Amino acid sequence: MRRVLLLALLLCACGDDDAPPDAPRDAAGSDGRLEAAVDGAPVDEGTDAADGAPVDVAAETMDGATPPPSGRLFVTVGAESRVAEVIVDGDGTMREGADVDLGENPGAMAHSGDTLYVGVSGGIIELGLDLSRRGRTDIPARPVYIEVVGDAIISAYFNQRTALAHDRTSDAPYPLLDLLDTADEPHAAHYDGERIWIPHRNGQAIWTVRFDGAEFGEPIATRAPNGVGPRHVDFSPDGRLAYVVNEFDDSVSVLRVVDEQDRLVGDPETTLPADFDGDSNTCADIHVHPSGRFLYASNRGHDSIAILDIEGDAVRYRETVPTEARPREFELTPTGHLLFALGQGSGAIQSYRVEADGSLTPSSRLMLGDGLLWGIFIED
Repeated sequence: MRRVLLLALLLCACGDDDAPPDAPRDAAGSDGRLEAAVDGAPVDEGTDAADGAPVDVAAETMDGATPPPSGRLFVTVGAESRVAEVIVDGDGTMREGADVDLGENPGAMAHSGDTLYVGVSGGIIELGLDLSRRGRTDIPARPVYIEVVGDAIISAYFNQRTALAHDRTSDAPYPLLDLLDTADEPHAAHYDGERIWIPHRNGQAIWTVRFDGAEFGEPIATRAPNGVGPRHVDFSPDGRLAYVVNEFDDSVSVLRVVDEQDRLVGDPETTLPADFDGDSNTCADIHVHPSGRFLYASNRGHDSIAILDIEGDAVRYRETVPTEARPREFELTPTGHLLFALGQGSGAIQSYRVEADGSLTPSSRLMLGDGLLWGIFIED
């Protein structure tokens, strides 16, 4: 029955999340499951790591104690219907590698082992890291977000108010496991190791939901302030805090993870300097540095990467760094030593070295193609 409902839902619309944003809507009437956030008591900051704890590779790399790793950046070039490989040296120098023409406009990607999963207008394509085609799972809409969770692929569908789970244990096409009806405009489905987080841009809520490998659990919703437009989410290294970038009001919200009911902490913090007119900007992506000391968010319109310091349970705006035109998504390496801004408007990638204090130093620039939408960095 769920599969019949899935086809009925998805055949009726197949849109793109990058259309000009609608006026924000109050989500109170859009879904009966939305709950108001309740301020919680502060949580202890914790103690220093004991002797014998794992070495902080990110900190050592940034301080120069460990040579920064090289790798490959895989990028979806949406307007040219291809996925491109960019070879990256440890200092951020970039050069073009292989590419593959998919014949359809690609968007979001995910990665597991030696496999890339690429969302296109008609489904999810599986590629090897040599960009060879391995299979395809047809879905009549382009997923706005893809996440690998164990043996499943979770995908979110912006205009269809839907999240899907597919079983990837066999060869593609992958069978459908479950369908979750969401609030309005789900924009991500990011797994924190225990739960899947689904921010809703016009739904004005952040959901969390358990997934047991086959079925979604009952969602728990935290109501966002009206009009902020929750878009993407990332987490503190200890999993105690979640950071949500808000598209409509150019800000970052902090949520404290407490006993299944997540709680907003304070007011959203801006991603823009005080002298800029925020009406001409929308936020897009967010990444927390693996050190847990700062985070980054992308500004489209101001065309910058914002740096925010993490101070206990709060974030504080520090500065913005100019970057490529319309930096929709960007990528931070696993060790946190490089950041790549993808210019959807310029067709270029700008790499930055991440300094020990989190500041960004431009490294190199590479013209790649029209409509850069997503990047995944894989270390050598």
